[in-house]
Amino acid sequence: MTNCGPARGEDERERCLFFFAMAKSKNHTNHNQNYKDHRHGIKVHCKGTLSSKGLEQKLRKNRVKSRLGFWSAKKQKELRDTRAAKVDSYRKKKYEAFKVKLVAWKAREKAERKARWQAKQKK
Repeated sequence: MTNCGPARGEDERERCLFFFAMAKSKNHTNHNQNYKDHRHGIKVHCKGTLSSKGLEQKLRKNRVKSRLGFWSAKKQKELRDTRAAKVDSYRKKKYEAFKVKLVAWKAREKAERKARWQAKQKK
């Protein structure tokens, strides 16, 4: 065993082995990591809710209270359906009124076209 200098309070053998240890040959490997990552699929990160930490106290309390007034999915669907039915009935009424005017307008246009054609034939 060679002398590596004075051992200040530590075992001389350990100190010498530190200098004569073999060099590390393998620095990095990514072997198998890709396989392990894809085993259950790489999930797209979902944006979470913003933290209310540091948010004004009034706003935090109001947010909690406002959520109590949210409607359930069934209730929201019912509201959407009733509103859609109202709009649909309104559109049908408007279309019926328009159809009556359209028939009259087409008859008038046809008569005018026929009159113009007859006037042209007389010349």
